[in-house]
Amino acid sequence: MNSQSNPLFRQWIAFAAILLLSLLAPASAKAGKPAQPRMHAALDALHAARSAVDPIPDLKTAMERLNVAVRNKAGYRVEAMDIIKQAIAEVQAKKRHEADKLIDQAINKVEKGVASGN
Repeated sequence: MNSQSNPLFRQWIAFAAILLLSLLAPASAKAGKPAQPRMHAALDALHAARSAVDPIPDLKTAMERLNVAVRNKAGYRVEAMDIIKQAIAEVQAKKRHEADKLIDQAINKVEKGVASGN
């Protein structure tokens, strides 16, 4: 009787394979998409700005988070920063409806930047 036809041997191989995959899965997930805490913090601030009575502090927080993000995120980070500047100007001009549209655009750009991962 060879070892490959032994049921205990097959169970041990299956267990070893599952164990190996469970150990390697977290490492491969981290390698695939890097954590982007600054981009996510910017998104949080933009969502807060969208519902805030005075969105300017949250917009400034989003701008600060984007400013210190390490990469350009396929150009989306810089585009979002430009849109946030416009949104701040609209709030200051008492044009909240236009500012909200711009905040939505900035959210979209930051989400695309996060998805690009670069």
